[in-house]
Amino acid sequence: MPFNASSHHCAWRHSNYRLFILFLATTIAMCCYGAYLTYYVFVREMKIQQIDKLWVINRDTGARTPIKWEQMWMYMVHREILLAALGLFCVCAGVVVFAFTLYQLSLIMRGVTTNEVFKWDDLKYDIKQGEVHIPRSVLERNQGLVPQEVDPEPTEKQQRKRKNAQRRSKASDSGKQQDSEQDELVLVEDAKQIRNIYHLGSWRNLMEMLFPTPL
Repeated sequence: MPFNASSHHCAWRHSNYRLFILFLATTIAMCCYGAYLTYYVFVREMKIQQIDKLWVINRDTGARTPIKWEQMWMYMVHREILLAALGLFCVCAGVVVFAFTLYQLSLIMRGVTTNEVFKWDDLKYDIKQGEVHIPRSVLERNQGLVPQEVDPEPTEKQQRKRKNAQRRSKASDSGKQQDSEQDELVLVEDAKQIRNIYHLGSWRNLMEMLFPTPL
């Protein structure tokens, strides 16, 4: 299904994929902000308590050395274990959501949704099993060999003429043979024979997601 209509993420209609990506971006921003606040609080507490001026005494030799950078952080983490856990959670959550966002963007540029990925996998499996048969006319239309035209709505007079012509006309043998060839079921041997009609190209897919066409 196209991105600007609906997808499996939610029941919203129209541009829901754009809102979903916006939600992911907002989540990443909040995680980064939480991690930054944690870092800022730690640095501020170090300055207030003057941790950088502390000395470390070696228990074996009794020698005194200025505290190192990693020792300062270990000391602060030991004192503020809950705050450190919160900062670590923000970092991990931000990385996970960022990776998931990249995955969703890759799907958008490929012209599919997460739900459709599984459907395409099922289709490829059925094709390998030799279970997919498609009418020749449908396959040619999917591949763009037959232009899909929308006929205008006929008037009442045209409908009467068409019905009368259908009653008087008789299908010839050649016409029947041509129709049977058009309706012949074709075995699909490769998934590449079926075109994803919603894949407009990576850039156009991305622009369609950001600026969807009004329904």
